[in-house]
Amino acid sequence: MKNFLTAFLKPFFDIRPGERMKTLLMFLYFMLVIMTIYILKPLRNALFIDDFGADKMKYMNVAEGLFLVVVVWGYSWLGKKMPHRIFDAAMTLFLIFNLGFFWFFSNQESVFISAFFFLWQATFSVILTTQFWIFANDLYSQNEAKRLFGLIISGGSIGGILGGWATQALLQVTAIHNLFLVVSGILAACLFLSMILWKEVRQKQNVPFLETPTVPLPEAKKPLRVTSYLLLVAGLVILAKMTSTIVENQFAGVVEQMVEGKQALASFYGGFYAWLNLLSFLMQFLMTATFLRRFGALGSIWILPVGLAILSVWNLCAVSLVAAVIYRLYDGSMNYSIQQASKEILYLPLSSAERRQAKPWIDMLGFRGAKTLAGLFMIAGTFLFQISAPQMGLLVLVLIPFWLMVLVGLRKKLQPLVQL
Repeated sequence: MKNFLTAFLKPFFDIRPGERMKTLLMFLYFMLVIMTIYILKPLRNALFIDDFGADKMKYMNVAEGLFLVVVVWGYSWLGKKMPHRIFDAAMTLFLIFNLGFFWFFSNQESVFISAFFFLWQATFSVILTTQFWIFANDLYSQNEAKRLFGLIISGGSIGGILGGWATQALLQVTAIHNLFLVVSGILAACLFLSMILWKEVRQKQNVPFLETPTVPLPEAKKPLRVTSYLLLVAGLVILAKMTSTIVENQFAGVVEQMVEGKQALASFYGGFYAWLNLLSFLMQFLMTATFLRRFGALGSIWILPVGLAILSVWNLCAVSLVAAVIYRLYDGSMNYSIQQASKEILYLPLSSAERRQAKPWIDMLGFRGAKTLAGLFMIAGTFLFQISAPQMGLLVLVLIPFWLMVLVGLRKKLQPLVQL
């Protein structure tokens, strides 16, 4: 069986001796992480849209970033005070406790619960994924990451498919609030896998992080300036999330006109996210590793903004449901495949300590802060320029040039140092 899997995966992923078990466990771990997110995300959207309407989502996008300022501060402070292994386990247990809270109170029919859950779910998603990728960056070297991150992220796509389909199936047989209990059980499995994998991290502690830089570090033309480099990475994360938030709001406005009722909305979103993640999985499995090997992370991260620019123009010229769906599918599938893998590789030139200090702020606060900025941007566009949902592509086109400038800056910073 092991030889069959190795032979099957060999054309797509270069898995070497000694990497199979930890990569399989990381694949399963990420699959379960994303599965929890894609059970809760349809639930979040359904509860909020049913209580407040899709047009209020942009205001919640603003609130997300403000809410996350406090969360990230607490997360970073606790992370410095506790050993990493204990901190990660404690955070997972805390999230499980939170899910029990929502399960109990969501049955009380309070609109305030749906609003608070909207904010909490966004934080939940960022904490789990950031925690996972900090762990992955500690576990894999640069060369391993380029070969294996595509496979691991494809596990997340499978998790998204399973989460979406599980949501649809479970809603046929149980009440919507019972999904909180299902997610609690999956998180417990994530905790178990992470405890097994920590042994691998300890064994790797004395391994040099950059194994084969194109230019040996002492001979590099100039040292990497962590501050300016991290600002560029943060800019990449913020601009990508701002555009994604705008595309998502446009899509939500269309869905609200088509589907009524929180149970039906949750089922619809579950199905949509399942198909979105199926597309992401196919891209991850068939394309990501190939693109990273051929173009590197610095080349691959151009694909998303260029494609969004083209699709934005199409959506403005031919407004239709089909165009909106393709727009959302492209943005989502790219963000969960090639863009995700490329972005994670950009953290690899940093030390483990630098990553653990910077990554939560960039991937958590920057990520959700971008949703706040996007919300304000959409509010301004709506009130000042009367931009309707089908015209949101105009706002994306405004952001694309800044995105491309950040990519040029990243290339200038990294090319003299190491081949990414």
